[in-house]
Amino acid sequence: MASPITDVVLPVHNALDYVRPCVDSLYNYTPSLGRLIIVDDHSDEKTREFLYGLECLGRQSRNLYVRTNRQVWFTRAANTGLRLVETERAVLLNSDVILNAGWLEELYDVWSDFESKTPGRKVGLVGDWGNPHIPLRYQETQEPNYVTAHLWLVSMQALQDISVARGDPGRYLNELRPDCIHINSDRIGSYELNKAGYATVVSYKTPMGHYGGKSWAYDLGKVMGVRLQDVD
Repeated sequence: MASPITDVVLPVHNALDYVRPCVDSLYNYTPSLGRLIIVDDHSDEKTREFLYGLECLGRQSRNLYVRTNRQVWFTRAANTGLRLVETERAVLLNSDVILNAGWLEELYDVWSDFESKTPGRKVGLVGDWGNPHIPLRYQETQEPNYVTAHLWLVSMQALQDISVARGDPGRYLNELRPDCIHINSDRIGSYELNKAGYATVVSYKTPMGHYGGKSWAYDLGKVMGVRLQDVD
């Protein structure tokens, strides 16, 4: 089944060797791509030139490029892009993911299949956690499990709902917790969606690959030392 036109938010900080094939795969295998919203979290000059150039931004006229004045880390970069989304659902994509044919259709099909089999339940997000050894096509998560944010198809209304419930409207991923600046926003986001009554669903058969930990070129010790006031 064809998927609806969908905006894709791609936060990037350096790691150009992974960004290039990610962008190529996105264009090659996403016929229903709306806008590619690139959030350049103060990358080096070589990465900036690629992101802003014809090979990336220039492939579609409606694409958007935003560059931060200084590094603000994943959560705030993601929120910056999500605030620019115009479609009902959006993809939040890590830049070390390689997509294959049918990836977005699979996420939408899982979403529809879950809701058709669980009347009255609303999905907040479907995300990939590919594992060929798991016989299931997909599974609903339950706290304390979560859907990792390297590939999310997420409802913008659900994100708005949890940001309002948190008292922080428009900041869809949690920026109030210091541990969410970079590495825990997916865990807390899944928890907040569950608490708001939304299902979070893991897709095990999405046709894609993920290098894991390569998309931000970060030092974990440095990340854990960052405080909210450091990126205000």
